[in-house]
Amino acid sequence: MERKSALLVANTLIDAGLREKQSPWLLKREPLRFEFCGYSIWLEIEEKNNDVSNAINQFAQDLGVLPIPQAHVTALYGMDHIDEDEARYRFINYVTPDKFSSWPPLKPVGIAVDVEYAGVNGGTMDMAWSEITMATSSAHEEYLDILHNIFYGPKSLHGEDRHKPWMPHLSLAYDNPDNSVVTLDHTTDLLAQNPSLLQRAHRKVTGISLWRTRGKMTEWEKLEDISLI
Repeated sequence: MERKSALLVANTLIDAGLREKQSPWLLKREPLRFEFCGYSIWLEIEEKNNDVSNAINQFAQDLGVLPIPQAHVTALYGMDHIDEDEARYRFINYVTPDKFSSWPPLKPVGIAVDVEYAGVNGGTMDMAWSEITMATSSAHEEYLDILHNIFYGPKSLHGEDRHKPWMPHLSLAYDNPDNSVVTLDHTTDLLAQNPSLLQRAHRKVTGISLWRTRGKMTEWEKLEDISLI
């Protein structure tokens, strides 16, 4: 009964939110239960005729899952050592176009589909996902170090050493892990229908944004952003 109620509420929200676009769809899956944490820094990427955003929405429609709010590559996730005022202050004052305008392009190198359970084999999340994996480089790692120092302080004053190397990825869909509909077959089909997702040699980073990613995905909110173009 609880699952049916969750689907009913979510379908009402989806229908209301998309009615103006004339493309409502019904959820076939229970909305993602996992609760995320803290504040996150996203890289906004170059799109060709909205190819990435359209693919994310197509994936959600085909599978009946909630769409990821915005196409992005996560730079920092789950910062919970500072409050919102401090996170916004550091972003506004230190994450500036002149400092990050030369962020190297991101190169797609493959796909990954996986399922994880918190507490099982080192897992920290209860979810399934599909993603396009990206390459990193020494130049990318330098920019990640700069971002990390802005929000955590030099030499990890808050005890958070940055995990290296960075593992950039572009998420296409999230789902609950039990009997997930996010599969490798559907991901490859989606990419076949949207060949530019992997065929483009690289994608420019067009902006950086600060998000509140505390709670469920439907609660995420963009707080600040800058353009790099």
